[in-house]
Amino acid sequence: MYFSIMKSKPKLVDSAPSSVVVWRRYVDLHGAEKPLPPFALITSRGNSGSGSQKTKHFALVCRSDQELKLENGHAFDHHMYRNAGAKGGQVGASQVTALLTRDPSVAAGIAQYEINLRAKLTGSYWVRLTDPLPLSESQISLYNCAAAPSAVDWIEFVSDLRQRTSTRAEVGAQLGLF
Repeated sequence: MYFSIMKSKPKLVDSAPSSVVVWRRYVDLHGAEKPLPPFALITSRGNSGSGSQKTKHFALVCRSDQELKLENGHAFDHHMYRNAGAKGGQVGASQVTALLTRDPSVAAGIAQYEINLRAKLTGSYWVRLTDPLPLSESQISLYNCAAAPSAVDWIEFVSDLRQRTSTRAEVGAQLGLF
């Protein structure tokens, strides 16, 4: 799985959302709803495009044996790829997430993007998130200013943002999830 820094500025609704939620649970590939692992912090804007409160969201499930760092990477020519699926449309300029397939009929051109981060898809590759909790202004400020804490401090920070809804038994059971 390759990640690339967006070329365009994010939309105002994404960079300054009117509300932010933290996601607490997910639905696995068998349809069972489970708590997110204690180390996983997933946030999003709290409103959908139509302005209604978000009740679901999706996340890619990835892993890396190395520390994740944004770096200058290899060139990536997005014209050589198409969106996976029946229509196979071109990669859009404002697409945030895409599952792509290589189009062998397109010759390499001038790459406009680069691969800035790599991870491996794992598990079911993606999950549907559920159980959003709106964050207060003070929680959002804390989240925006969070430094790189120790693993124990990180899990406590995530737990605080989720308002300690998981029991210690659930936390222990989830450590091996991903």
